[in-house]
Amino acid sequence: MEYKDFCREFEEVTICTLGPDFDGDGVAEEAGMVKAIRGKWEVPKTSGGSRNNLELFARNPQYLLSVYEHEIKRDQRKESVGSVGSRYCCAVIALMQVRRRCMKHPGRKMMQVGFVVYRTEDPKRRLSVQDFVTNEEEGNSGPYINYREVFARFELAPGHYVIIPATFEPHRQGSFMIRVYTDCPFDLRTKVTRKLGSHGSDYGQVPSGLAVTLQS
Repeated sequence: MEYKDFCREFEEVTICTLGPDFDGDGVAEEAGMVKAIRGKWEVPKTSGGSRNNLELFARNPQYLLSVYEHEIKRDQRKESVGSVGSRYCCAVIALMQVRRRCMKHPGRKMMQVGFVVYRTEDPKRRLSVQDFVTNEEEGNSGPYINYREVFARFELAPGHYVIIPATFEPHRQGSFMIRVYTDCPFDLRTKVTRKLGSHGSDYGQVPSGLAVTLQS
């Protein structure tokens, strides 16, 4: 392929390391754990769009990520007095759109997608509008963008987290896959989606008199 043909066909080039690179320094770390889970945005149940509308955003699928401290890191922390950073696990979380360009739907464009991560103290409960208003996020994938896959790196303390994948616009239907890669043991599973009430109140409402606008 000639250079001009390459430039015509491709817009972006990604260079990868041969192993996991949790801290982004270009040096591969030891292999960790990876898990994947598939899901769907379905209209109207689980396609709430971005946090520009928190009541709709609460309808999006939620996935519980439980991170546990690695035995080696725990032993190192005990031996090194005052060491705090060793508790944290490096994680890469990725959200991929699935089957957007399959033969059944030629010409279908990628949606603008992204995800947000919140810490939770109650792994059995879905996050509600009130949680989004009162709690700070742990991190996100950046601006919603129409890439097939978006990802972000995190340093997570052992505990429970909720991953919320979303499209920028509400009421968009599609399939996706979430992959999590960490250097610590972890579990990844779906949080139960509540049945949508007649007014959508099952997910909570923004408190009266409070105006909230969040963009990510």
